[in-house]
Amino acid sequence: MADRMARNVMVSSLRTGWMAALAALVALLLLAPSAHAELNKCQDASGRVTYTDQACPSTSTSTSTPAVRPPKRVEVAPPPQPDLSALPKDAQGRPILSRSGDAALVLEKRAPGPTNVLAACSSMVTRCYKPGERELDDCFASAPRCTSARPWEDPAAKPCCPEACWRQYDARRKAGAAPMAALDQALFGAGSPAQSCLPPG
Repeated sequence: MADRMARNVMVSSLRTGWMAALAALVALLLLAPSAHAELNKCQDASGRVTYTDQACPSTSTSTSTPAVRPPKRVEVAPPPQPDLSALPKDAQGRPILSRSGDAALVLEKRAPGPTNVLAACSSMVTRCYKPGERELDDCFASAPRCTSARPWEDPAAKPCCPEACWRQYDARRKAGAAPMAALDQALFGAGSPAQSCLPPG
């Protein structure tokens, strides 16, 4: 009988302790400041947009947007150059990527264009990305910038990201777009090349 009473007291104490710990945890979570601060996007009567962590003036319209932390500088490596030396060549010296019977898929060398610049930028940014260590914002902000508006016309140009693409990406992120969606929209127009930061042609 004494043993049973002692066990009941112990179980009751454990339950009380567990409930107190749970209540303390809930209170702590409710009182802790949010890790994801929100910015207010304020637009005045003239259409000028500003972002603030304070309430918008009463003469402005406002929408809440998750805060985007300023990107940090990270190392962004150039895209790897494919080694085609081991591939067989056709009669015109073009590398053969695949062969089936008498048909062959060859790599045709063409003059570079805007698509090549966007592909190199995308490759650098996405290869740099490492969740929790190097975020997409960090990688895009740190990627080398193109020094001209038409880098594909400069034979000495190195892989780069156009400044216009970074500005479009940054604006979309500040408007609340997720990093991958902002990257796709900025570089490739989310499937509509004419909406890209570097339209073809």
